[in-house]
Amino acid sequence: MEVKSQEELELSHDLAETVKCELDEPSWSVVSFDKCEANGLTYAQAAVLMAELDFHGVAGLCIVTDEAAANVHPG
Repeated sequence: MEVKSQEELELSHDLAETVKCELDEPSWSVVSFDKCEANGLTYAQAAVLMAELDFHGVAGLCIVTDEAAANVHPG
């Protein structure tokens, strides 16, 4: 088992905090094969919505950034 230095541990912690913060930002969208289903969500909200839509049979669901979803056009 590899032992990490204090500096490596601090960098890992900083990265984890950055990722956590990004996931908590309302900058996530749920898209389907047909359209952008919702945007401006936190990642947790997007995951809940995706599960609900999947339960109702909406196909091709994924979570992307709002920026990426802006390129999705209704088919």
